[in-house]
Amino acid sequence: MVRIKTIFFILLITSCTSQIETTQIVSENSYDITDRVSVINQDSLKNEITYYANGNKKSEINYLEDERHFIYKDYYPNGQLKKQGEQGVFESCGMLVNDELLYDSTGYLIEKKSYFHYLEDENDGCHGTQTIISDTIYYPSGRILATQKYKTCYDCEEYPCGVWIEYDINGVEVKKVDYGECE
Repeated sequence: MVRIKTIFFILLITSCTSQIETTQIVSENSYDITDRVSVINQDSLKNEITYYANGNKKSEINYLEDERHFIYKDYYPNGQLKKQGEQGVFESCGMLVNDELLYDSTGYLIEKKSYFHYLEDENDGCHGTQTIISDTIYYPSGRILATQKYKTCYDCEEYPCGVWIEYDINGVEVKKVDYGECE
């Protein structure tokens, strides 16, 4: 309870024009208690932070324009960043945009996914959205392990496309497969 009051006080000081709502969620998983702190910013958008029972952040969501456009971050119980990305709006649909970064529990970047959305016909609307996902996977050393691409659409499964390349630890290409054009 003291930690909740401390968080409340810090958030209150850093954002004098914000309203803060704190709830505590009890669950039966290995992290018995999760605290959720919600902050309503000047634009009346709700930002949310959840915590593990050990006091480390579990997740945070910072809303940008509306409920469909936000930056999200997930954390490991040890406090290291696990994943960060952005959900945005394309043709009135909420979907992942820009880059999504994934890290291992020690903080090394292990994967970067970049999202490119387009319509084959401008009259299709959001459910006609086609998406190309460029995926780069890294060794802990930071060198590239593999590059891959996927194509998907709003209501369908991903399938491989483009040229997939795998590299050894020294950066030498060891495998290359061409799945055909993505667009």
